[in-house]
Amino acid sequence: MGQNSDDINKLIGVHNCFCVGRNFRDHAKELNNPIPTEPLIFLKPISSLSMAQNGRNQILLPDSIGRVDYEVEWVLQVDRYLDGPILGDWKDAIRCMGVGIDVTARDLQSVAKKSGQPWTFAKGYKSFGQVSQLVPLEVTDWEELEVTLTLNREVKQKAKLEEMIFSPSAVLNYISERVPLLPGDLIFMGTPEGVGALKQGDFLSVSLGDLVSMEVDVISK
Repeated sequence: MGQNSDDINKLIGVHNCFCVGRNFRDHAKELNNPIPTEPLIFLKPISSLSMAQNGRNQILLPDSIGRVDYEVEWVLQVDRYLDGPILGDWKDAIRCMGVGIDVTARDLQSVAKKSGQPWTFAKGYKSFGQVSQLVPLEVTDWEELEVTLTLNREVKQKAKLEEMIFSPSAVLNYISERVPLLPGDLIFMGTPEGVGALKQGDFLSVSLGDLVSMEVDVISK
């Protein structure tokens, strides 16, 4: 059910996967992190991406890496080459959107943060970038959309997109002023509060309003 990076590129043309850290105040607080004053951007390897087939997917839990957390996120896909500030409406630069899960090896991330090292391996295991079906960005009131995650049918994360610290326009400008964005690139826009640990046998369901959803089974690798 999981897919490798070649399959993902054939399906949606992903070149890079950018992620926004701490883009919801309450999430930053729950992990005892400072509230950022500018977007905190990190990369997730595209080989970690796994796109849902028929609305269902799997997270593979590696052995001996400690706690692994779920983080539901709004996902945007870039439509055109961007090298510098956006001229006009940011929505004109976006091809599609969906919902995703930024799976995080929390213990590995904590060790990396304490030693001043990157988070790459904590974010980059196979299947650690869950992506739903992508749908056209055709809503005008995107701020009212909600991302929701249930764990074993209990709601754990739920927030309106208007609660994000940095808007899509701010994030797109911040990235493209430093690194060109390519058509097909994905941006995970940050997670709200309520992140928690996963275990073998868990069942997740995530949604972006009533536009798109994905079900995910958690299994041992």
